[in-house]
Amino acid sequence: MKEFKTFEDSVVSMKVQLDNANKSAIPYVTNALLGDSNNLTPIDKGTLRNSGVATSETNKGILEWSTAYAKRWWFEKANFKEPNAVNKWGEVAWERNLDKYKAMYTKTWNSKK
Repeated sequence: MKEFKTFEDSVVSMKVQLDNANKSAIPYVTNALLGDSNNLTPIDKGTLRNSGVATSETNKGILEWSTAYAKRWWFEKANFKEPNAVNKWGEVAWERNLDKYKAMYTKTWNSKK
């Protein structure tokens, strides 16, 4: 274990490690969540699904689906043609795959130590 002269030095070191891990982990996990979410997105012509790829900022951990009807299908119950499609697809993907995302983050964290 690395020895530090002061508590402040150890805190700075931990912050640098966290920042480095987050810079790698956030886009890694966010891209996986986008893919998992898009598998649950209602699809007719693919415009809604493709809008997530086009407008999300995965380096910042931001997912966004930007069609005029994205908000409607996020909240409004419907009988979607796509058998896997659900409302709140991003939240559902997160809940279903949380263990996978935690493992991905841990893998990134361990590689940055």
